[in-house]
Amino acid sequence: MPRVLRILGTLGTLATGALGASCILPEATVVSGGGGGTPLGTAMPVVIVLQDDVPAMALSGNATQHHLIYAEDQWWALYPTSQVVNANTSRDFITWAPNQGGGGTKPTLHYDVPPATIDGRIFGADTAIIDGTDVVHVSLSGSEMPGNREEHDRATVVNGTPLSELDFGKGFAMSTSNVYARANGADGTVTTIASNHQIFDFASLGMPVCTCCALESVADDSGASWTSGFEAPEQLDDGNGTAVAIRGAVALPGSVALLWPSGDDLLFSSRPLASPGKWSPSQPMAAQPLGISSERGARDWAECVGSSSRIPTAHLLAAGGAGFQHFESTDGANWTPRASSPKAPGAAVSELFLACGSDQLYAFTIGAATDGYPIQGTLWDAGADQWSDWTTIVSGPPTRAQRCFLSGSDQVAGVGIGLIWTESDDCTQPEPVSLYGALVPP
Repeated sequence: MPRVLRILGTLGTLATGALGASCILPEATVVSGGGGGTPLGTAMPVVIVLQDDVPAMALSGNATQHHLIYAEDQWWALYPTSQVVNANTSRDFITWAPNQGGGGTKPTLHYDVPPATIDGRIFGADTAIIDGTDVVHVSLSGSEMPGNREEHDRATVVNGTPLSELDFGKGFAMSTSNVYARANGADGTVTTIASNHQIFDFASLGMPVCTCCALESVADDSGASWTSGFEAPEQLDDGNGTAVAIRGAVALPGSVALLWPSGDDLLFSSRPLASPGKWSPSQPMAAQPLGISSERGARDWAECVGSSSRIPTAHLLAAGGAGFQHFESTDGANWTPRASSPKAPGAAVSELFLACGSDQLYAFTIGAATDGYPIQGTLWDAGADQWSDWTTIVSGPPTRAQRCFLSGSDQVAGVGIGLIWTESDDCTQPEPVSLYGALVPP
């Protein structure tokens, strides 16, 4: 079983310690390249989970899968174990404990484990405050035979002392037997809660169901309750019969936008929520190229929804060439390039995470192996339309050989920006892994 530790220490060197121990962080290291402005400060790396009993990959998932959640002044990190999606929780981002599930109900998303690996990319999550209630939706899927391969669970926050809990068990499973999604062939499942509180899952379920599927809930989530269940899954394609693999989804007022890589490009499609009918393989998705490189598929671009002058606005940042491109959208159907984008942080970008605040945007990346995989960050201020210099947030080297799968909570909390990542001896292979995190001052 995973072992949960509390870790305190200086950057680059972790040591066990007692709660309340003092720690003086070094001054932020400013990396060449950027646009001026106030740089971000440093943050303390913390072990959330050590999982060394079975090989695993990508505990933190892709940046668009929202494996870190902040609700009711508390953090929850979702991660896969040998048979179930589990959660650890913390109020201060230092001391982490297993989520007990309120009335004893833990996450109920199960899957078969092949001999090879556990992979965090098999599930996605989203959270929203609906009529005063914090709700969390989690979906899990995989394209391995046999059986149907989609499960969905819902949780609400149960207040408690010293820790509140996520109370799961309000779920839905497409399977009519005990055959669950397998954990290999990770498909990058994405879940989003739309502005009308309808739930959307995007996943690859495998034929004869569909290779690239959109599932929409039969009922909206009222906050107080949700009638679980989804319409029949529908195949998604690019309008020319080629299946697409959705890797990101953003919910804006009245619409949902989908994003996916295609070759060295990044494409999008949107659907008004009031539009009759559904996504259909017989209708073009009206995907339009953004003209940016996404050679690694799901990890060199990221998106989030914040506000600009109190208008909900989706932001998309993608690495390509010598720098980045920054796009905005208020309806999901039209994406406008911004005049300013952060410059390259000095090394090729293979990891990117984005967090949105009010008129501010935070971007994070993992630096080069030769520099010890430092986590670097930059801040965009909408009023000045200016990006800060890149700052080393968490120094290297990591405790294990590599850092990868940078993710976090894509909404800025009042206490800061929560980051999570995976540390492994080889991020491309099933290995004993650790789930790490850091709380970046806002």
